[in-house]
Amino acid sequence: MNKPLLNYLIAAVMLASALAAIAMKPATMLSQSRAVNIQNIIPSEFGTWRELPGQSVIEISPEAQAGLDRIYNQLVSRTYVNAQGQRVMLSVAYGEDQRDGMGMHRPEACYPAQGFTISSRKEGVLAIGPKNIRVTRLVAQINERIEPVTYWTLLGEKNTLGGRDSKYEQIKYGLRGIIPDGLIFRVSTIGNESNAEYDIQAQFVEQLFDYIGPKSTSLLAGGV
Repeated sequence: MNKPLLNYLIAAVMLASALAAIAMKPATMLSQSRAVNIQNIIPSEFGTWRELPGQSVIEISPEAQAGLDRIYNQLVSRTYVNAQGQRVMLSVAYGEDQRDGMGMHRPEACYPAQGFTISSRKEGVLAIGPKNIRVTRLVAQINERIEPVTYWTLLGEKNTLGGRDSKYEQIKYGLRGIIPDGLIFRVSTIGNESNAEYDIQAQFVEQLFDYIGPKSTSLLAGGV
């Protein structure tokens, strides 16, 4: 057996042994060291925005709601209006256990389950002050209703885009013996000019972050 191959096999065995040792250790939940209370973090009024009580963000079937209850411990779903009459629908869901198999319920699955079609999807960056938040932007439609959507996710303290990006963060937390928590933050508006709607959503998020301050902002948008 040649030396490079032998070194590779030795390294693989050592990594497997380390992973097995970590798997046998009791895991610590990251949520135990983070005071995350979404209801308290997000106010009913801030900047030029105020909540419209009793306004439904999106109708959820009982089956879908049961699935959300299994994944998330906290859910905030509100509609806000500003002085110009512009409305933003906000949904923030938090789950304290985001181990593999407890994945987030993303809008790409949530909207079609309620009868919407997704006509556009792209990844981008939402620049809010010093933060550059990696986001996904969608356009969902049902009948005459066109709903541009901006959302992002956190795995632990990291802003991720799902897929291999999230899996990588799960492995990193696992190697440290930590069970990550997770959050999905979604804003949407109604309108057929998606770029203009995305600008309204960005203004909404910026005013929210200005109001709640850096510490709470990091809980909602990550440490980057």
